[in-house]
Amino acid sequence: MLAESDGTILHYNAAFTALFAPAAPSPVNFFACLPDETAAALRASIAAAEPRPRPRETRLLHASADTTVVEITRAALPWEGRTILQFHLRDLTERKALETQLLRSQRIELLGQLAGSVVHDMNNVLTAIDGSATMLEMDAGTPALHLQNIHKSVQRAGGMMRQLLMFGRGSDGELQPLDLGGALGEVADLVRETFGKRFLVRCATAGGLPTVLADPTQVHQVVMNLCVNARDAMPEGGILDLTVDRRTIDCAAAALAGGDARPGNYLAVSVRDSGTGIPPEILPRLFDPFFTTKEEGKGTGLGLATVLRLMRRHGGFVTIETAIGCGTCFTCHFPLAKALQPVTVP
Repeated sequence: MLAESDGTILHYNAAFTALFAPAAPSPVNFFACLPDETAAALRASIAAAEPRPRPRETRLLHASADTTVVEITRAALPWEGRTILQFHLRDLTERKALETQLLRSQRIELLGQLAGSVVHDMNNVLTAIDGSATMLEMDAGTPALHLQNIHKSVQRAGGMMRQLLMFGRGSDGELQPLDLGGALGEVADLVRETFGKRFLVRCATAGGLPTVLADPTQVHQVVMNLCVNARDAMPEGGILDLTVDRRTIDCAAAALAGGDARPGNYLAVSVRDSGTGIPPEILPRLFDPFFTTKEEGKGTGLGLATVLRLMRRHGGFVTIETAIGCGTCFTCHFPLAKALQPVTVP
């Protein structure tokens, strides 16, 4: 579709008509066909003359109440002595449905990896309850202490179950203002309950942090994936540090980080382990789907690929620091809420 910079349509094909019909069978202005928020963001982007505008996603609500997810890309073209815009629209509805299924499947995989630890820890809780109940039946010791032990054990078991259910049943929803420090604390609690006593889990957040626009369930999924990888890198146990702080990325730092990094203000969530480190020859393939160094049956190779995909959805990026024998630190950079521009995952 071709249009003037103000959105006035010059030419469009039959596919464009089908995409917007019956709401706008003969559209005159492209921006008028879009949700207000998307139209405003496009206008601002065009006015700023971005040299490499990112693809943008939006949802079109048709008269039938069906929602179509569309990716919009644009390019500037010289035309009869002036510059016009070429817009390309791609229907992502089916692809998005498949992505949602994949993310939920990967979340189930994570739950499966945690299940063994949960069963072991739950047995310890039940043993404590059974022992206290037996002592009460025998009328031995101090009944109040036994009852207190039972009460605490039941609370601990209930807390573990609530955390697992929250993670497993979480739905993939819209981006919303989120306290990353609070979300990180929730993951830290779940990790402490499920990883066992061989791991020292420490969680630290800077004070007065602003919110980011994020999907809480997907943030949990990102951090849990990184925590599971950290656990596997410390077969004998070790230290796992979870932190979140505010960072400003300048042009030089963005160029050094490469990939999806862009200058701006971010909240950085770091997952650092004291494990074996990552060999340099593996780093280029680390985020490839289905690539794994784990034994057969112990991983699908989707964990880090999912992390990268979800961070791109949030307009962020991931950096890695690692050294053989000295551990690894993955840092996920989430743009501050006012700077967020949702983008399409390639």
